[in-house]
Amino acid sequence: MKRRDPRCSSGKTEPYVYDGYRLRCPSCQYSFLPLPVEPAFDMRVVPALIPCSFEQIKNRLKKFKAEFPARYRSEGRSRRRIRVLLASEVVKLRGLMIRPAKVKAA
Repeated sequence: MKRRDPRCSSGKTEPYVYDGYRLRCPSCQYSFLPLPVEPAFDMRVVPALIPCSFEQIKNRLKKFKAEFPARYRSEGRSRRRIRVLLASEVVKLRGLMIRPAKVKAA
């Protein structure tokens, strides 16, 4: 895995060394734990990513319950549940909502 670490004093792009649990920079010895987590978007952002209304997304999610399981995160003092969609689910929803344009034969 090669990436430039802004905290690294050498400023070079060097391969990180995996020590069994963490990745470590060979020049500055900075270490971090890689997290294989897919980004999640809350329902306030998803209509902007898929050009459609909030109600249309809600209806699609109800119709395809098996494909889009409900995931929530807590927010605020009262710990309100806010539904989130993973990036792969947003791509699937966009594919359901937007169809490719038909090409007219000349």
